[in-house]
Amino acid sequence: MAAALALGSFLASLLASEIVLRGLGREPKHFTSGTQFGAGDDFTQDPVLGWVNKPGTHRSFEPGQRAFTVTRDGMRGTRSRVSPNEQEILVVGGSFTFGYGVEDDETFAHVLSTAHPHIGFPNIASPGYGTVQSLLSLKRFLSGLEERPAPALVTYGFIGHHVWRNVASYEWIRSVLSRSGHYHAPPYVRIEGNELTLRAGGRIEAWPLETRFALVSAVHDLYLKALFFVSIENAVDTTVMVLAEMARVAADSGSMLLVVLLADSQPELQAGLRERDVNVLSCEHPEYGANPQLKVGTHPSAILHAYWARCIGSWLEQNDRE
Repeated sequence: MAAALALGSFLASLLASEIVLRGLGREPKHFTSGTQFGAGDDFTQDPVLGWVNKPGTHRSFEPGQRAFTVTRDGMRGTRSRVSPNEQEILVVGGSFTFGYGVEDDETFAHVLSTAHPHIGFPNIASPGYGTVQSLLSLKRFLSGLEERPAPALVTYGFIGHHVWRNVASYEWIRSVLSRSGHYHAPPYVRIEGNELTLRAGGRIEAWPLETRFALVSAVHDLYLKALFFVSIENAVDTTVMVLAEMARVAADSGSMLLVVLLADSQPELQAGLRERDVNVLSCEHPEYGANPQLKVGTHPSAILHAYWARCIGSWLEQNDRE
């Protein structure tokens, strides 16, 4: 009898919790097809990188729905190489570097290539990438060069949100959906001891009954929050280590890394990079976040891309990289 009463009380508390959660607007997990990153029509799923750009002409979801081109090898459309032997400066990063929301000829990589016609600026950035995926993409690019020389310079466009992508924070995972609508953790890293450990990520499966009960969905979310919790200090330290590794990879190929700070960079990150002798260039616009002309929706406008191109171009001139 006591066991039956205890079981009944437990079931009643579960029912009460379900009713309260429903009253607060919490619903069971609903899976809807993802529309961005690895799930959107602009991308192809990749077992190492999570996703890669899909060749073809696509349109952004930002105001104006501007068209953008992805070449056969997955690069953002830009000025074609003048000759096989011309100097190259490789451009890597996320959507800000890719130029999501602006036309092909408005990205800072294209503007730079027009201002410096004797230099090629292949743009292998991909929307949604952080530093970890950019590093993996760089390694793939360098391994495929064969007899071609390595780029003279690798520029990585950094924004502050990359620190959270690099450690797969809970909030970031919630925004990365698979085609089935499941949460999807892209490749990320953790510091174990004093070393970086790469984790492949992957689809996060639903718990049993999560699609039927709000309580199960809520408990699963709490579990994921705890599992993927990382402090801002740890996220910044991790990113500094990843960027130092990116600098080493570039140097081993005969190239050099330049970290270009585009927006919202953390002062602690800048200090950490300088302590590790990683080349850093701040191109952050003083009015970013306040001047609506610098954005197209949530992404940089052509005006901001032109500003970045002038900033990077000035560095190239001052450092004899023309």
